[in-house]
Amino acid sequence: MELENRLTKAIPTDQKALDYLKLGKMSLAISPSLAQRLYAEKYILSNQNFVCPTDKCSAAVTCRSIALNSKNSPTFINHSRIINEHISDCPYNLSNSDAVNPSNYIADKRFNFESSDEIFSSLSPAHGFQPPEKSKSSRDVKNESDVDATNRKQKKANSLNKSNTIKSKTAKKHLNTLKAHVELYNHDQDFLISIENYKEPIKIKSMFRPLTSNVQFRDLQTKKGVCIYYSDAFLSKTKKDKVLRLSFKSPINQGNGKQIYPSLIISKEYIEDEYHDIYNQFSSGKETTFKVYITLPFLKVEKDDRTYINFSSFKKPETISAFEKELFYNIYITNVSK
Repeated sequence: MELENRLTKAIPTDQKALDYLKLGKMSLAISPSLAQRLYAEKYILSNQNFVCPTDKCSAAVTCRSIALNSKNSPTFINHSRIINEHISDCPYNLSNSDAVNPSNYIADKRFNFESSDEIFSSLSPAHGFQPPEKSKSSRDVKNESDVDATNRKQKKANSLNKSNTIKSKTAKKHLNTLKAHVELYNHDQDFLISIENYKEPIKIKSMFRPLTSNVQFRDLQTKKGVCIYYSDAFLSKTKKDKVLRLSFKSPINQGNGKQIYPSLIISKEYIEDEYHDIYNQFSSGKETTFKVYITLPFLKVEKDDRTYINFSSFKKPETISAFEKELFYNIYITNVSK
């Protein structure tokens, strides 16, 4: 697991948020999910308004995917990907990487599994991760959160009462996002996960393969296994202001000694909103190497007497749009592991 993903709590710097937490006699070190709620309610004004929770350490922290309508769940990361701002004895200082046990720091509450839990992957080999037909608005999500908050105490009490009289059944949980798969993989590569139409659970590491193992759209129906592909990549500008080029560093052999590097075009706004730390580094002119996980199939494109390897939608053999939700649901970016 990457060091930054061990930051499961951070302290907001907005005075309004601090006053709210103090009034409620709550810890100033809050979770990403609480940060998201306080951001929606205007107690926190920016995803960058956080610092490290370690005493006397003021390293800047960013909450990635803080918006309620974000495609990914919120996660705390170091604001700077270049400068190590943590004090020398902070457990999040890169030089103290061994001081923090990854097994004790899980970025997503869904990974606090019991030994009896049966974990299913929602990744389809033929359709990947498909966005819901009708996305909920931020207002809808907030209203549902308010309703949940109102009933939470009663539900918890009922659950506790039932647990005293009814034997609990084996829980079935689903990993519904690419991010969830990546985080579980980084937590425990040998974790057993169930796949539709598989007789036995498999180790999650068997789902992860180098990008060079990816297949063309035409081969999806004959592809064996449920796969998540990974590769180092970098960003570059295009002739259009609203999109960026994401180029992969994994060459694909085409025969006769010829190699082609896959790439795709992606919304600049999406990168800026979902991966603010990476976008900031890119826009400052510094190297932007990071790791990308993707499930979309390859698509070979012939244009102007040149051959390109892009990525296709699961629905039809066409280069996926830079603004397509299906792209956002089937790609996840994280820092390159140290």
